[in-house]
Amino acid sequence: MKFLKIMTLSGVLFCLSTSWGSAHTVDSSQIQLTLQEQRIEGFVSFNLDDLARGFELDPNDDLAFSLNEIQAIEPQVEQYLSEQMQVLADGEPLRFEVFFLEDPFFNVSQRQEGMALNNPETLSHSNLNFRFHFLISQMPHDVELKVDFSEKFGEAHSSTVGIVYQDHAASSIFNQGRGQLFWVHPNQHSAPIQVGAFILSGIEHILIGYDHILFLLALILWGGRFWELLKIVTSFTVAHSITLALATLNVVQLPGRWIECAIALSIVFVAVENFFVRSTKHRWILTFLFGLIHGFGFANVLKELELPRTALMTSLVTFNVGVELGQMAIVAVLFLPIAFLSKRAFYPKLALTGSLLIGLFGFGWFVERVFNLSFMPL
Repeated sequence: MKFLKIMTLSGVLFCLSTSWGSAHTVDSSQIQLTLQEQRIEGFVSFNLDDLARGFELDPNDDLAFSLNEIQAIEPQVEQYLSEQMQVLADGEPLRFEVFFLEDPFFNVSQRQEGMALNNPETLSHSNLNFRFHFLISQMPHDVELKVDFSEKFGEAHSSTVGIVYQDHAASSIFNQGRGQLFWVHPNQHSAPIQVGAFILSGIEHILIGYDHILFLLALILWGGRFWELLKIVTSFTVAHSITLALATLNVVQLPGRWIECAIALSIVFVAVENFFVRSTKHRWILTFLFGLIHGFGFANVLKELELPRTALMTSLVTFNVGVELGQMAIVAVLFLPIAFLSKRAFYPKLALTGSLLIGLFGFGWFVERVFNLSFMPL
């Protein structure tokens, strides 16, 4: 166990000492509409690397993005957004009055024309914000936002979206590159739309989050009594709740790279521990500690969406509810097969083989996230 602790600690230190990059890249964008009495303002934000996958942002293949290159694709992106985004007020489509690229290097201290961004830290933190607005004659009763980015960015693309009016907001996540958000004036009750969308998004996120699924499988691979597994799931839920509250109130802010590296190492830790510890009696403690880390990972999916604090809290909580529903469904599916197989003589070898494979996947994800690579099959 000393060797296990030393290796895990070394991995954490190595992760922290490595230069910053785009860890565990998520193909996503952010969209927000802000409603005013005579005007609707909005922005669309893309990460540079994500945008480069949809447009010819690096024609000379020098692995760097210059101001000239960004300005060259600006008309193309604006035309694409005006075609693939539709905003309706009281059922009537609105026409984009202004569309422009806002300060393309807003995270870079120097803004010299033609300057190449070769620093991985700069690239991972540089977003392009496209601003636009509509003129309206009066505050609408309802606003509808439709988006379809699937053709250009693919089915893996997702968007965190929000429609904000004063302290009221509707928000959601558009998956598979497309979606629709309907906002109703606050004198109408529109909360169920928001709650339902985030619960479904949370369920989907855990079901496609292979790293979280393998972490959960490694935890329960040795089986155990049902109440012991229930304690594991419950401690994970409590840890998520604490993490989401801290993230929502901005009490604790951790860099995404640290979190993603730590998630990968948590998978390795539990997988290796399975070779030394077969009892699940006290594993809820370990699950609680690592659940805090995984919770930060879930929170970061939504945190970049600029919403009023009340809306952000609702979004994070309901998203976490969806995550836990998805997690409980996974445990329910796995419990009976594991309980049946664990009584067979060959199961210890099967469990150790499974732990080895899970550990290799976790280590592979760790290497990917440290060095900004992409070689894992999942």
